[in-house]
Amino acid sequence: MLFEAVDETPGTKRTMTEGGLPDLVGIQSDIEQARTIRTEILTYADDVLTRLRSDEIITDAEKDTDIVSPRHVSSAQVHAAEAALNRLRSRSDASWWIGQSGRSAGEILSEMMAEGAG
Repeated sequence: MLFEAVDETPGTKRTMTEGGLPDLVGIQSDIEQARTIRTEILTYADDVLTRLRSDEIITDAEKDTDIVSPRHVSSAQVHAAEAALNRLRSRSDASWWIGQSGRSAGEILSEMMAEGAG
């Protein structure tokens, strides 16, 4: 069936997140640590983007229904988040990823969206 539910395990989600990423560059001792941080941040960043897309649909539905969106999200905001996520995914410097440890995916994406708008 086309829309069959998929069991998403943490391992499956991690594998999907890591697909197509550039190799990390830096000193070997940093690369393994950075790989773990990058995977965690990108997994949550994908979730943030999914929520934004959902909020955009709900926001758009307000025009024709009695639905009220808890967060108003425009298509421009979704596109900006997608572009920021693409830039984030292309980051290959291990030390940069280590420097992001402890930050949320939402914070990093917001920062990158602001940089992209400037």
